[in-house]
Amino acid sequence: MSTPVDEKTEGQTRSGSRVPEEKVQAFFDSLRAIAVGSDVSVNEVRDRLDELSIPTVARAGLFYRAACEGLIEALTLEYAGYATPVKVPSTGRTAHRALVQVYRRSDTS
Repeated sequence: MSTPVDEKTEGQTRSGSRVPEEKVQAFFDSLRAIAVGSDVSVNEVRDRLDELSIPTVARAGLFYRAACEGLIEALTLEYAGYATPVKVPSTGRTAHRALVQVYRRSDTS
């Protein structure tokens, strides 16, 4: 029996796999240009994702792949034994008060 978390991860993996590998690597290069230890969300790299013509639906999958590669780590807050993702308001023009996940740029050396 799958859990909602398993289904979300599976969906992110599928969405990220629809992006051509050269665009994935170009996105990873954009992340590598960000200083290690800096916080990053889609807000900071949206222009680059737009330049690469990466559909909105595939972007979460790219962040998931980047985390799996060790380029970024999802930030979480701990409270009363629970961990919750750190999120900030999206700056996207069609966001309608959506929140986006915040990551920290990791050192992959």
